[in-house]
Order: sequence, then structure tokens, then C-alpha cells
Amino acid sequence: ELVLGPFPRDQGYFLVFILIHFLQFDKPLESSTEHPATSRDPFSLKALIQRLHISEPAQHVMSLLGRKYPSDLHAFSRSRLPGPWDPALAGTRMKLPEPHTWERVLSRRGNTAKAWEELISAGNLPFMAMLRNLRNILRAGVSERHHQRLLDRLENQESVIRSRQLPFRFLAACRAIQQLEEELERTEKPLPSNGEIIKRILKVHGLYVPGMQSWTRKDLRFCMEIPVIFRMVKREKKKLLKFREVNYSRAILQRYRQALETAVGIAVRHNVPAIPGRTLILISCAGEMRKPYMRGGGLGWPSAEQEDRNKPLTVLDVAFLLGSMVYSAAEQAQVLLCDQSTVLGPVAMTGAVLKDVHHLQAQKIECDYKTCVDASDIIMDLITRRQEVDTILLLNEAPQDTLRGSCLWLYRHHVAPHCLFVNVCSRVQGERSFDSATEIVMSGFSEQVLRFMAECGGSRFLEHVGKIDKIHGLPEPRETVTAKQEVGVEPLISAPKTRWRSVKVFVSSTFRDMHGERDLLIRSVFPELRARAAPFCLAIEDIDLRWGITEHEAQRNKQLELCLSEVARSHLFVGILGERYGHIPREYLLPDEPQYEWLKSYPAGRSITELEAVQFLNGCKDPSAKSGAFFYLREPDFLGTVPEAWRADFATESEEAKVRMADLKERLEKHEGLASVGRYTCQWGGVAQGRPYVKGLEEFGARVLRDLWESLCHHFLQGDGPKVNGELKEPEENILQESFQELQQKRFCARTKLLQATAAQLRGGSICVVSGECGQGKTVFLAALAQELRAKAPRHGDPAPLYHIVAHFTRARPDQASVQVMLGRLCALLRKQLKQPPAPPTSYRGLVAQFSALLHSVAQSLKRRQSLVVLIDGADLIHAAGGQLVSDWLPERLPQRVSLIISVSEESALLSSLKRRKDVTVISLGPLDPPDRVVMVRKDLALYGKKLEESPFNNQMRLVLLKRGSKQPLYLMLLTQDLRLFALYEKLSERIQKLPVSLPLLLQHLLGCLEQDHGLELVAIALVSLWASRDGLTERDLYGILATWKELSGADIDLEEAIHAGRRAGGYPMAPFFDFLRSLRGLLRACGSPAEPPGSRLHLYGTPLRTAVEKRYLRKPGLDRTAHVLLAGNLQVLLWNGMYVSCITPALSCGVS
Repeated sequence: ELVLGPFPRDQGYFLVFILIHFLQFDKPLESSTEHPATSRDPFSLKALIQRLHISEPAQHVMSLLGRKYPSDLHAFSRSRLPGPWDPALAGTRMKLPEPHTWERVLSRRGNTAKAWEELISAGNLPFMAMLRNLRNILRAGVSERHHQRLLDRLENQESVIRSRQLPFRFLAACRAIQQLEEELERTEKPLPSNGEIIKRILKVHGLYVPGMQSWTRKDLRFCMEIPVIFRMVKREKKKLLKFREVNYSRAILQRYRQALETAVGIAVRHNVPAIPGRTLILISCAGEMRKPYMRGGGLGWPSAEQEDRNKPLTVLDVAFLLGSMVYSAAEQAQVLLCDQSTVLGPVAMTGAVLKDVHHLQAQKIECDYKTCVDASDIIMDLITRRQEVDTILLLNEAPQDTLRGSCLWLYRHHVAPHCLFVNVCSRVQGERSFDSATEIVMSGFSEQVLRFMAECGGSRFLEHVGKIDKIHGLPEPRETVTAKQEVGVEPLISAPKTRWRSVKVFVSSTFRDMHGERDLLIRSVFPELRARAAPFCLAIEDIDLRWGITEHEAQRNKQLELCLSEVARSHLFVGILGERYGHIPREYLLPDEPQYEWLKSYPAGRSITELEAVQFLNGCKDPSAKSGAFFYLREPDFLGTVPEAWRADFATESEEAKVRMADLKERLEKHEGLASVGRYTCQWGGVAQGRPYVKGLEEFGARVLRDLWESLCHHFLQGDGPKVNGELKEPEENILQESFQELQQKRFCARTKLLQATAAQLRGGSICVVSGECGQGKTVFLAALAQELRAKAPRHGDPAPLYHIVAHFTRARPDQASVQVMLGRLCALLRKQLKQPPAPPTSYRGLVAQFSALLHSVAQSLKRRQSLVVLIDGADLIHAAGGQLVSDWLPERLPQRVSLIISVSEESALLSSLKRRKDVTVISLGPLDPPDRVVMVRKDLALYGKKLEESPFNNQMRLVLLKRGSKQPLYLMLLTQDLRLFALYEKLSERIQKLPVSLPLLLQHLLGCLEQDHGLELVAIALVSLWASRDGLTERDLYGILATWKELSGADIDLEEAIHAGRRAGGYPMAPFFDFLRSLRGLLRACGSPAEPPGSRLHLYGTPLRTAVEKRYLRKPGLDRTAHVLLAGNLQVLLWNGMYVSCITPALSCGVS
């Protein structure tokens, strides 16, 4: 700072000095030293590509290297670029396309309101970018409509959850709002005078004149005559005026503050990672904790009072915030204040973070060093009371050295040996040493503490589960009680038999040359085989390992072990051999297990394909296993039809491989006891999606289907026919219901806690309603609940079961939703439990009355502590003979020992009426939690020997969980079905990313794939006809409708034309029809349609699929009328042909408008 003498009014000294001083500031600053030229970074993408010889994807690699686009078609074919050759680009330099991101838009358009509005309207502004740029958006002055869109995003629960932002990010946005409010307050103050501006300028530039505070107006005018000062004053005024031009108001800032407060609450509940186990949170209230927290300048309180907003956050305030977040995220936690003497015992917390912070701030805390309670005293008290915790979190200003003494050692030694101690400090001084890996000191109060504690707790999760009874204080069981019943004790209502059996079929071949054969088996043969086996309760699980072995397993050379383990678990084996011998592992790395004993004496250097075949033939102790092996050898003359460019994909790898493949084929052809060994022919089919394909495989597919079906009949279906010779035949409806319930129960793998809670809170004399959106898994949940109640262990060793279950699933078959069918079956089951059962009623009213009376009669016949539970799935779908929905069958009052459990859709009117009853308890099936989603995807894919990558750099499971529809079980089931049929491992991640993000969009995608394979008009007519029919169509009905439609081939069709065309129709081609029928059944089964035999009815199962058909096809005018006309015409033709004599098919009884 330069101090001048007294103001020389009569001399030019001050003027000269000011001019010299400020002229120095007007000169541009030049650097006295030249910076040396920085050396070029040797690492670049171009250098990386050249060093690692990366060649794929070709377009990206050539663009990064700056190569020129191929000049002719020959060069283009060699470059392996995707798509057709574009002559307009020949010889031009290839460049990567410019990414269209919000950063590039703002860089190009500037920080203007119009640029922000375009980003917000187009939905191109990510959530995190919106939070970090709230200040810029408000200053730019976007419109009210765009403000409302941003506020809706901040207050939308799904949007906040999907953003995965932790609460600190929202608090940082609150601080930006506070800063804007401070700016708004400054703009309301009057502009400073010229004198104040001059004094500020002189002070900024280090000039001080004694008596400057008493300058007169004449002195100020004298200063203003100096050109430099005049320009600087003018420039400063311009800045102040520009600063006062604000495009926001207090009202809009208050709305953002309220929205951020809502977002903070949502983020705390859903985005904070869960911390398992019991957690003790100790917050120090020492005097140094009341210092301002320098790192907390970027945080703000959403609901802070006006007088508190300008106060700096203290270390204690941020500690309260972090402790409240840990409490909210912990499974079980307590908060105690240490280093103080007034607040003793745990602080009452609510789990709402901001509310808890204000509650902690309101505590009257005093520090009396004579009576204050520190962290050591609290831990010693835990030792005295033998209270065990998993984690101790201490939040203080500096590391607590005293706890590293005897008290923490004593606590671990006597109470909790594996207790984790985490000391989070606002600052850490010097280096530290630790006595145990369970002592952690962290510097800085940040949300990363939550992630760290969640991961540390998760690593000990199994240990935590093992002692869950002790943690929650559950009493030890008095005696071991099993659910097995004593001999001679029969349940009142017999449990359903286990009917479903799984049959694994392993497909073995080399990959590169057998894509056509494998695709034919996966997409055509196995679906048909699955449909044939379903009526016999056989679940066919095909194992195709073209993908499913993770990178981690491959790096550990686990390919051979995984393949042979799947072979060892398989019942049937399909081997397809061409000319290629396959991958040869360097060594046989297998565990020492009996099924791999043969490999110790087997020659080395054999391919995995050969070892798979030998494993199935020799590794199984079952002597009949050989009769389940089928080998199909491709004729070698096929190579003559393959173009030279692709012959390497089909030819043998070497002369040695050729000899070994010939030896393997010779041994198989001479092997005795194999089910089938034969050759097949095929032709070159071309290239699709970068893969070579073969064609002419129809005979091969028919032969594999025939062989496998005969083997299934021989090994699994003999003796499964109906009982004769006087034995009682079980009613068909009971078999249908029990097999359907077992199939649904096998799919259950999520919501285990909710299932157990539902079973625990079941009470007699009440109705339990399980509700949820379509596709949320209500049927699976009810099937699992029935099994859970049957498995309930009786009390005090009583051999009699606690619950007797009567279940009915309306989705087992279309006719099972009929109220007369449902009541008739339930009444028949209940009548069997009475010694003197009443006669079956003949009318609907009689069924309703008898159902209510039987519930009371059976309840009276129950033993002590026994209850009757009636489960009805899809109660909102039950309809009368005319098709109208009915609910008058529900009893007005249930006996005290009878419980009724029903499932209804969230949108149904029945749910609204049931909520008004006092004896109704509603259990809502919300979205799946992320752990449940992971378990479901793993289980669905594991049935077919597949798994997704979950490594840090290639997490395919995370790509699935990021989909919006992954919260619904139906979406995950459809997605895994699509991935299972996908063949290319290299493009699996790309496939997952391209799949639609929601259930409606995924169904539209599947319908589009069906249209691409079979034609738009065919798919539209077939699906709309199914939509128009009430109870579905048989295959014969659908074939007749398509034949009539093909004969007319017109849009405007009346009933008379449809009848005449149906009588003279020559028929629809059988091969395309059965191909379409196979694909259609696959789609219906994937959407939840029960597995039914070929020839049974087809129907649109579930609301999501019906809605997708309506949105996609009923927009076309007249298509629904055409479908009704074709249905009526087909019915009339069938009646004239004498095919329906006794009754009219309900499915085809529809009106024609």
C-alpha cells in the first residue's frame, strides 16, 4: 500500500502521481520469462491403437487414425466397415461424429436463456448437470414453463432415484440458491455514489490518502477530471448496473428451495446405500466443533431461517448432518452426543434427515469438563451392559487418541471381537499408525463415508446374517421343530404333489461355424419341444454356452471346468460336428471330483468340444446316459459351396486338428449304445450381422426334434398316462391348478422379507388383498405364499399342520376365471373335508351360498390352532358367463379361523371397494429393489447356463438395472428371454443398451421383431383376432381366419364375403403358418401365458400385452371390425362343416359392428 502526503490542492503533484500510477495499470502485463514449450503427451488414443494393434470396431479405429474412406468397393470389403459403400465419401478423411452433448450446445450457443430452454425442452440436460448449473439457469432467465419442468424433475421421486445423486449434491444446489438470494438483496440497495466508487478504486489499487474520508464535492470533481479515474468509475458503474439486471424473483427462488428440500428427502430415503448391522453414532460436542467448517462453504440448508442463512456452517452442524444420514441408512442405529454433560442417553431420531438435524441443533448442550461424557465413557458403558454393535462411528474435530487405548481393546475382547471403529474427523494432523485393520480414521465430512460404511458392512454380511437372532433380540427356540408330519397324521387338505421336472439339454459344437445350426435349435426346435413337454410337466432347459462365461472366469482358465460341469448336470446331449476341431486348452485345470476322474488318463491337447462329448459318455455313472447322446455330422462337401473369403471360418484349423476331428468322428460312429449318430446336408446361406450362415437345415431340425422327443418319451414320459383298472383318476382341473402353482412358485426369488411378513401377520376372519401393477409378479407371490404357509412348522411339536390351504389361480387357463368354474372347484374341495357333505348346487346363487356355508362348516371341523386359508389369484378377473366382472361371491363375513387371500390389479375397481371394508388388509407389491432384480436376472439366466458380466469395467448387470422397467418382474423376464436367444458375446453389452427401457416399449419392440420375421399384415390380423376373441382361439381357428384373410386380401370385408371366402379358401401355406405359430407361442409364453400343449387355445395373457396390441394395431381404422368379421365368418363356416354341433365356441361368440 502506497501512502501519499497531504492532498496538494494547489499543486499538480497528486494529478501527476495518479496519472503515472494508473497508466502503469493500463499497460498490458508482459511476462518477464518465457515458458518452455510443453512436451507432447506420448499417450494418446492413436498411439494406444497402434501399440495394441486394435482393429475393431473398424469405423472408430479408422476415424481415430485419420484414415481415408475406401476409394472403391474392393477396398471397402477388405476394410470390414459396416453398412454399404458410399461413393460420395470415397477418398475423404474419416472423422468421428461430433457428440451432441449439452456442453457442446452451451459452448456453441453461449450461456443464454434460449440455449438452456432448448436443452430443457429436448430433455438433453442430465440431472447432475441441472443441479450444478441451477445458478446459471436462473441467471439466464428461462421461461416459467421451463422453470416448472425443472421443478417437476426435482420433486419427482422416480427422477431423483434414477439420478443416484447423494444428498450432499442437493445441499450444494441449496447453497447456490442462497447465493442468488444474497445477490438479490444487494440489488435492492441504492447504487454507491461517485465518491464511494473512487475510494473503493483507490483502496483496491493500494492507494491511501490521509483525509480521504473528508473529501468535499470539489475534491471529488477534481478526481473525476483525471481521465483514468473517470474511465474506471464509468466501467465500475456499468458493472454494477449489469449486476442489478436479474431475471429471477424471490418467489421462484423459494419454489426451488422447496423443491430441493423435497429432493433431499427422496435422496436420503432411496439413494443413500444401506448400512447393515447395528451402528452406534457418537457426535462430539466439544468447543472446537463450533468453529466454522471451511469445507462446508458449498453446502446450504433448504429450510434455513432468514437470519441463519448467512451464518457459516460449523463443524458440529456438518457432523449432525452426516450422523443423521448414517442413522437413516443404517439397519439399526443409535445417536449419542459425547463431550458434553446435559444430553444423556440416545437422542430420539425420526429418520428424516433434515428434521433430525434441526432436532439435534435444538438440543441444549453444555460442556462441563468435570461432568462431561466422552466417547470412552460411552464405550465402557457398552462393556458394562454387554451391548454388542457392529460399527462405532465417531464424528469429531481431530482424531481421538484415547479410544485407541484400553477401552476399545476391552470392548472387542469381551463383547464384540469384530467391531469396526470409524473415526471421521474434520482434520487429521500428521502420520498415524494403527493396531488393527478394524480401526479407520478418515479426514473430511463427506457422503463417501456412507459408501465406505455400506461396503465394509456388506463384506461382513454373511456373518451378520448368521447372528441375526442375537442382533434383534429374538428368543432362542425351545426345541428343534421340523415341519415333517408323523406317520398316520393326514392333513385336512392334502398338499399338491410335485409334478414339474427339469430336463437339461446340452448343445455342443464349435461356435464360429455352427451359428446357423445353434440358432435353429434355440429358436425353433427347443420351443417346439418345450411346448410338447409342458403338458407332462417337463421343463426343457437348453444349455447354449456361446455366451455366459465371464471375463473373470476366462482369465482364470475356467472355461473347461464350466463347460464340463454343465455337461455333467445335463440329461441329454446334442453334439454337432463339422470340420473345425475347436479351442484346445493349455492344460486340464479341473477340481478333484469323481465325475472328472476319467480326464486324468485322457491324452492332452484335446479340444473342449471333444472333451464335452467324452464327459457325457464316460463321466456319468449312469449306464443309460449313452442313450441320451445324439451326434450330427455335417457333410464335408458343404465346404465347396462356401466363398473363399469365408472358408477359413468353416475349414479345419490345421492338419493335426483335421486328423483329431476325423478320429473323433470315427470313434463316435463306431460307438455302441448312442441314441443317434448321423450325417446331414446344408448349403451356404450368406452373411448376416457380420456372421456366416448356412441354409437348408429343415431336415436337420426335423430330425433333431424327432430324436429328442422320442428320447423324452422313453426316459421321462413312460407311465405318466391316466390311471386305469379301477384306480381313481385325479380331476383335470386339480392337476392343472397344482402344476400351474408349482411352476409359478419355482419362479419366486424376490420379496422374501415381504413374503415372510405377510405370512406372519395373517389373521383369521380377515381378507388379505395383494395388489400391484400389471407385471409386478402377483401370481408368483401368491404361489410362493401358499408354499410358505404350507411349510409353517407346527407349534410345540404338534404334528398337525397350522394352515390348510385351498388355492385357485384364474390365470392357469382362460376358463378358470369363470366364477362358476372357480366356485365349483373350491366347493368341491371343501365338501371333501366334511363327513356329511351337501349336494352340489345347480345354480350360481346356490354356489355362492354354499361357498359361504362351507367356510363356516370346515372352520368348525378344524383342530385347535389350525386355520383354513383360501387363496384366489386374479380376483378382479373373475367374470360371469356373459363376460361381465362379478364380485358378489365374496363372503360378507368370514369365520374367525378362516382367512381369504386374493390378488387384484392396482387399477381395478374391486380394490377400491375392498379398501372400504374394515376386515381388509392391503399389501402392495411395489417396484423390485435392486438386490431382488439382480437375483432374478441371475436365476433366470442360470437355468440356461448363462450369466452376465459384473466386473468394474464391463458391468452388464448394471446396464440392466439402469433400465426404468427393471423394477417390474415381467420386464426382467422378457429381457432375459431376449438375451438368452442372442448369440454374439462380443455385442451383448451393445444389445442390452439398445433394448427399450420400459415394459410398454419392450413389448412394442418384441411385436416389431415378430413383424420383421413374418410380415406386418399377418401379425396384425392374428393378434387383433386374438384380442377380439373372449377366451382365445385354437390353432385351427387361427389357421381358418388367416386362410380367409389371404383369400380376400382386402381391407373392407363384410360378413357374407368372409363366409364365402372361408368356404372356398384353399388354405394358408402350412410351413409359414407353423413357423409363425411357434414364434407367437414363444411371445405369449414369455408374457406369462401358461404352458399348454400344441393344439390348445391361444390367448393374449395379461393386461400389458393386450394394451401393447391395442396401441400398435387398433390405430388403423377398421382393423378391429375386420377381425370381428373374420371371427364370425370362421365360426359360421365351422358350423356348416359340422365341426361344432353341440355348442358354440365361447371364444368365437362375438358381435360384428
